[in-house]
Amino acid sequence: MVKRGDFFALIVVTILFNYAVAIGTTFNGILTPDFHTPTLVLTGLIAAAWLLLHWRRGWVWHRTPLDGVMVVWVAAFSLSLLANLDAWRRIAIGLWYVTAYIGVWYMLHDLIANEGVSRETLVDGLLICGIVVLIFGFVQSREWVLNTLPQIQQGLITFVLPRPVSTLGNTNLLSSFLTVLIPFIFARVVAARVVFSRMMLSLYAVLALFLMFLTFSRGAWLGLGVGLFAWGLLTLSQRGLLSIVALRVWWAARGRLLKVVISGVLLTSLLSILIVAFLFIQSFQQPGRTAGLRTNIYSAAVTLFTEKPLVGYGLFTFGRGLARMQSMPPEVPHSHAHNAVLHIGAELGITGLVALLATLVVMSLTGRHNWKASTSRQRGILAAAIGAVMAFAVHHLTDVPATEPAIALTGLVALALMLTPPQPQPLTSTIRRIEHPIAMAGLWLALLASGFWSSQIYKEYLTHLIYGIQTNDFRGSAERLQSVIVADPALTIYPMQQGFMWGMAANEGDMDAAQQAVNVYERFVAAEPNYAIVWANLGALYQQIGALDKAVSAMQQAAMLAPESWQIAVNLGNYETATGDTASAQAAYDQAVRIEPDIILMPDLPELSAANADLSPPAQVALLLQSGDLDQTEQVWKDYVPSLRNSSQPVIDTLLALARGDRDAAEAALAKAERAIQSETDEIWVHLGRARLARFDGDDDVATTELATIRDMLKRGLFEGDFSNSLIGYVQFLMNILPRDFLPQVYYPVDDPVLIYLVENT
Repeated sequence: MVKRGDFFALIVVTILFNYAVAIGTTFNGILTPDFHTPTLVLTGLIAAAWLLLHWRRGWVWHRTPLDGVMVVWVAAFSLSLLANLDAWRRIAIGLWYVTAYIGVWYMLHDLIANEGVSRETLVDGLLICGIVVLIFGFVQSREWVLNTLPQIQQGLITFVLPRPVSTLGNTNLLSSFLTVLIPFIFARVVAARVVFSRMMLSLYAVLALFLMFLTFSRGAWLGLGVGLFAWGLLTLSQRGLLSIVALRVWWAARGRLLKVVISGVLLTSLLSILIVAFLFIQSFQQPGRTAGLRTNIYSAAVTLFTEKPLVGYGLFTFGRGLARMQSMPPEVPHSHAHNAVLHIGAELGITGLVALLATLVVMSLTGRHNWKASTSRQRGILAAAIGAVMAFAVHHLTDVPATEPAIALTGLVALALMLTPPQPQPLTSTIRRIEHPIAMAGLWLALLASGFWSSQIYKEYLTHLIYGIQTNDFRGSAERLQSVIVADPALTIYPMQQGFMWGMAANEGDMDAAQQAVNVYERFVAAEPNYAIVWANLGALYQQIGALDKAVSAMQQAAMLAPESWQIAVNLGNYETATGDTASAQAAYDQAVRIEPDIILMPDLPELSAANADLSPPAQVALLLQSGDLDQTEQVWKDYVPSLRNSSQPVIDTLLALARGDRDAAEAALAKAERAIQSETDEIWVHLGRARLARFDGDDDVATTELATIRDMLKRGLFEGDFSNSLIGYVQFLMNILPRDFLPQVYYPVDDPVLIYLVENT
């Protein structure tokens, strides 16, 4: 029978786990200020209840296995902060979360050591939370089944997995949670004594594994494989089945039906491993999933480490350094190096790597000691905890999902279950016993006070941004943001957004606002010089106020930071043309065409029309169709193998069929395009196909209506996103930013030049 205290504890643990993983400590919970207050209040209540229980029940303070390495970590954090005081406010964001994790570690260890919460209760709470995560994951995958499988059957798109995110907001975050969850499910399956319970837990395990498969998170697949292998070895050791002789004896004692079931499970597992291995290898050939992105980020991390090898650039600063080393846009910025070792080296240097190595040694020694000191029953959970920690760690060699607090806390639960000794060692020093509760209370009070302070400023900041978006009173929004900057002057995300609002006011002809924007942006780039977007905006504002030389210099800086952005190269060419430097302007235009040859089709770029360009096959087809060379058009299209299937390919098939006069083939291709719609761009292509078909039928009214629809869809609102991959605030500050990155004064089209050309020539 379950004890009343254990049942109550399970309810509390389950509620807390579900709140953390569903809302409170996910990125949604962090980015939405409405969740801050309940999360901070709940955190304060948990900390207060823990300390009160410790006092009222006369619990004993214990040593933890990580006490020594905590000192090394604190030294690494402190040294990196002192060596990078120019980025202290950004570093402080990372330190807040790390300090919270230290507090959670001591709380979990103390609760387990004093039997305030049993290990079984923590595991059960995690498993119940996992059910909620699985439900959301499969609901999201259901949409993929309904929408994608029919397209696959018709050969419209290549096979891809749905990659659900569940409540965690990102596929890799979901898969990291599953790497911790699945070993504990397996442990429960093995430990179950009732057939029905074992069947239900087995079903749970199969569903969790299948959801992990659907995530297509290769690093998590690898991590889980290592974790389950470790769990399997430890489980066999626990039951004395590591030797071949013991396994034969055990197998001989099983009934025929059980042998059949076990054989079926093993064969299914082997087949599944082979399928996963095939997809794992084949995935590196898929667009967007090659090793190039990871290796570029790894290279940046190594470079940052070699620049400051001793103490690094400071906690939570990797994204700042990466922005200096990759073209942004169009590359996606990241806040981590996708490898925990490289990430720690870049941010904390050798001191951080020493702390990491010391932690791994302590974890290994403590895990081994705890295994020897545990009873057979205790080893069941310990084996799962060790497997979960190993899976979590291996995943962090290819990604760093612990940047989301929900994932970091999940990993901490597994770590506490692994490292808390069966017989914890009490603190013997009277001074230490007095210092410990004072330190814990002080730590949580400082965290909560600073958390509420920061949250209030952030809430005010978002209020002023939303005011500007809703009212178009951009000057008023910028003026209101000044109070936020005064309250937290060192956090550069606030002036960056204020400068944008001043720039939006300048776009309406307010020249004083233009100068205000210039002043704010100049201060921003002095503190954060590596963001091409801000340099481009600053250049446009210089141009607006008549400072052409400064405009060219700012856009040159943007082009240097974003050498793969053809839009910025075009802006630079335009500004250099305005100053009379035609040679430099031509060089900039040539660079733009080298980056994206198809832009010579853009009707608003006549200066590029004479450029020599290695056009893509779709662009060649568009030009050849316009010229009437049908034979050459069909030959180019026949030889083209698209890397990504969407509605554009069948629409071009439609245009070719119409050029041949084959209306039935055109209509069939257009129907295929309609079924392949997955985005708004696909919808625009389909409207183009309908317009061309209507022109073929002589129905000019329908064609005109379709073209009007296209032009409405192509129009961008004032705050409609342009460069969706910037995410400067979201990724690097854990804060929301305006949905638009470039000011309207910056020439920054985002639509497919081939699509625009075909629309303009319909």
